[in-house]
Amino acid sequence: LKEYKLKDQTKNPLTILVIDTETTGFTVADAEVIEVAGAEMKVDRKTGETFSITPIFDFLREPVRSKITEDITRVTSLTFQDVVNQVVDYDVLYDALHRCDILAAHHMGFDLPFMEDLAEELVHKPKRCACTCYDPLWNKLISPVTGRKFSAKKLTTILGECGYKFPAHRAHNDVNATCTALSLFPEAVKRLIAKASSDVIYQLDVKSVPW
Repeated sequence: LKEYKLKDQTKNPLTILVIDTETTGFTVADAEVIEVAGAEMKVDRKTGETFSITPIFDFLREPVRSKITEDITRVTSLTFQDVVNQVVDYDVLYDALHRCDILAAHHMGFDLPFMEDLAEELVHKPKRCACTCYDPLWNKLISPVTGRKFSAKKLTTILGECGYKFPAHRAHNDVNATCTALSLFPEAVKRLIAKASSDVIYQLDVKSVPW
């Protein structure tokens, strides 16, 4: 992840922590995080313009309840040898979570349960969350390169139709790509902020049930 500033910050910027996870499977019940990366975006609360993007962390993690299968290695390129003895620096992770106003990911419905499994504090102190895939309504935005609306919401499609290429399915690459896509479209950031700000956060504490 590369740090860069797009312009001077205002007196009261909003902080979005963009995260991505790579996991050993598709549900928290039978899988866990093997890589997590995050970057802070400072944006204008009103216009959605991006002021700066700062990489914060990129941690590999040895799984304790599951294995890295050949299928996962094919997708992520990660093997057990890559993550053995690797751990998350929780001081860095929690500091970033405390600082951010909004927690965002390109598929938040997938990433959030894994983040809650990884960082229990998210369960007890929920953050306002945003999905950068569905909240910005990419199918209504126009690519400056093609002059047409985006044909899909995938990061590779959005950036590809803007003239960018990146290797997907590694957490740090996907975070960088998400930040880049948002920085190109202030309207997408504005909608993301509005959606996250309007959501009501509920905390459900359930115990002694079979699920």
